[in-house]
Amino acid sequence: MRPIRRHYDIAGAFVMLSGLFHLPLFWLEGLSPRTKALFVIGILWIVMGLLLRRRHRWLAYVAFIAMLIGVVASIASFSTGIWMWYLIFLMDLLAAIFLFRILWANNPAG
Repeated sequence: MRPIRRHYDIAGAFVMLSGLFHLPLFWLEGLSPRTKALFVIGILWIVMGLLLRRRHRWLAYVAFIAMLIGVVASIASFSTGIWMWYLIFLMDLLAAIFLFRILWANNPAG
């Protein structure tokens, strides 16, 4: 398997893990409009991670921006004291790193 193709799979896995870690926030932080939105975002991230494994370059751009926003949002949520935000931060950061490697590779066809 060529390296860039492997990066799509790895990035997709990290995006899906981030989505999975969003789901328990619905119960950990209590029922609120914010946690309902996080639940929906978690499901979208899981779908996006699955679609990334199909190696859609346009989706890699979308996911890269989303993961950067996720990194900033999770850092802003550290003060809540819920440890799940640290896992989301780590998954978003790792996904952004692998997506960066995909988007700025010399051979985008992989």
